Amino acid sequence: MTQGWRVEQLFVRRAAGRITLLAVLENPAGARRREEVPTPATTPEDALRFLARHLAHRHDVEGTTRLRIREERAGTMHDRPEWNAVFTNAFEAARDDDDLD
Repeated sequence: MTQGWRVEQLFVRRAAGRITLLAVLENPAGARRREEVPTPATTPEDALRFLARHLAHRHDVEGTTRLRIREERAGTMHDRPEWNAVFTNAFEAARDDDDLD
C-alpha cells in the first residue's frame, strides 16, 4: 500500500510533567498534516512508544519517511536521531501484533 500517511517529523515537548508529541504526517502526493497528541508518558521514550502504537493501530499510517525527531528544550529544538529506532521498532511491533489478529 502506498496511499497512506507516513510520519515525517516528531516534535517532543514537555508540559506539566507529561510529554506531548506533534506529529507531521505526509501522504504520497506531498500533502502534510500535523497532529498533536498528549501522552500519559513521563519520559520521551515512553511517549514515542505510545504514539507509535497509536498510529500503527489507526491503519491510515504506513510507517516513516526520512523520520526526524526533535526535542524542544528551553525554547530551542534539538535533533534526537537516537530516538528514531525507539519509535520505528514500537511502530513495527504494533503493526506485527495487528497482523496476528
